[in-house]
Amino acid sequence: MPLTTLDNHYARLGLPFDATDDEIRRAFHDAAKRLHPDMNESKDDTDQFLRVKESFENLSDPEKRSRY
Repeated sequence: MPLTTLDNHYARLGLPFDATDDEIRRAFHDAAKRLHPDMNESKDDTDQFLRVKESFENLSDPEKRSRY
């Protein structure tokens, strides 16, 4: 079964698999500004924000990223 955007931490942040730590951080901050619950009242945006946050937590930690 192919990966979907919801299954792929890189796709959630719009990044290639060889993204640098700085690119990961920048992509998360851009997405957080756009999707944060304080800025949007949409339930879909809140859910997407939580998925983006999960992706950032996994990709910003070198140990978790290497296991992923």
